[in-house]
Amino acid sequence: MLLYRRGWERQRILDLFGILDWMMRLTPALERQTWQDIAASEGEQQMPYVTSIERMAIERGFKQG
Repeated sequence: MLLYRRGWERQRILDLFGILDWMMRLTPALERQTWQDIAASEGEQQMPYVTSIERMAIERGFKQG
């Protein structure tokens, strides 16, 4: 992810994503693709984290399961 390459710290990136999430809504398909791209990028950087969207999906899975 370009933000990591530019030296941004994890918390700063999370804060930015929080603002973007607050400002706009993506379609469910675009939301999934965005977070998949982020996860893939973080896997390359070996800096994984669980995003708020992933946490919500996990919680939904537990409620539905």
